[in-house]
Parts: sequence; C-alpha cells; structure tokens
Amino acid sequence: MRNYTQGDHQSPLTAKGREQAVLIAERCAKLPVDIIISSTMRRAQETAQTISNRIGTQIESSDLFHERKSPTILDSNERYRSPLRQMRDAWLASFYSESGERVEDGENFSDIMTRAGEALAYLETRPENNILVVAHGFILRTVLSHVLFGKMISPEEFRKFILSVRVENTGISVLHFDPDGTETYDNMPIKGWFMRVWNDHAHLG
Repeated sequence: MRNYTQGDHQSPLTAKGREQAVLIAERCAKLPVDIIISSTMRRAQETAQTISNRIGTQIESSDLFHERKSPTILDSNERYRSPLRQMRDAWLASFYSESGERVEDGENFSDIMTRAGEALAYLETRPENNILVVAHGFILRTVLSHVLFGKMISPEEFRKFILSVRVENTGISVLHFDPDGTETYDNMPIKGWFMRVWNDHAHLG
C-alpha cells in the first residue's frame, strides 16, 4: 500500500509564498517522504526545492501535475482586457461544458480529466511507497474528483465539485492507493485510491 501527500509558467513565489514554503518544509520533515514529484511550473519548483533543502529528498519533475493550461495567447498581461477577456471567459467555461469546445491551444474538461487519470496511473507505477507531490489547486481538485467519482463525472457535476472543494496554498492532502483492497469498511474492500486527508494547513497557523 502507498501513501501520496500533496503540497503563469514562470511566475515566482511571492514573499508570503516563500514563507509558506518554509512552513510546509518544516512539516514535511516530520513525514516519511521517499521522493518529491513537482509540477514543472516555477512556483511549484521553488516550493519543492525548499522542501528538498530541508529534508534532503530528491526532486523529479512532471508535466502531469502542471496547473490547467490556458491558451498561449492569454499569457499576455492583456488577458483581462477585451477581446482577450472574452477568450479567457470562454476557456474557463470549457471546463464545465459537454460540448468539448476547445479555445485555441488551451486545455478543456476532457483534457484535464484525462491528465488527472494519467497522473494517478503514473503514481501507481512508481516504486516508492511515500511520494510527495507538489502541484496546484485546480489539477489537485481534478485528481481528487477522479479518486472520488471515477471517470464518469459529468462537466456539471465537476463544476459543483470545484465550487464546493476549497484549497489553501501549501495544504497537505493524503491519498492512499491499495491495489488489493486489504482495508475494508462495512465489510466492503476499499480497493484502489481513497482519500485520508484533504488540504490540512494547520502549519499555517
């Protein structure tokens, strides 16, 4: 059985973000961590490095844990002005639509759900028992929706889920993978993925 703990492309951590990274690193020093897997985005990389410096654990990077990908054109600082604002609104709406609409080269509902499934499958193949993943709010909630509801969640159900499940920066979530169903509840085997802890941020005070 395995335990997995959580934590614009080049935007660095803010001063507050760096402080929070130090706090999460201190907490991770009390956890069993065999490997750190980080999103390739700069903020996640900086957080992962702060943790690695504290606990001396190797970092690997994976695009599977990248935050949802916006259309490249929206990387501009003009993205909140017309007409790019309309494009941004359409891209955000594409995560909650049955239409399969895609805005430029941005991800949509189908893309993010597929990637979340691939992320879980990737973790299942890892040889380590305790993996610390440093990622981002939207992709983490998408992964959790996979764990709780499987692949059949609809865009409307996903919308309700996203709106009701909050995420604090540097919160710790623990997902557990049991391929054999050795744990049970009401005489039913708990096989596959399940959640033990979601977004615990007690270390933030």
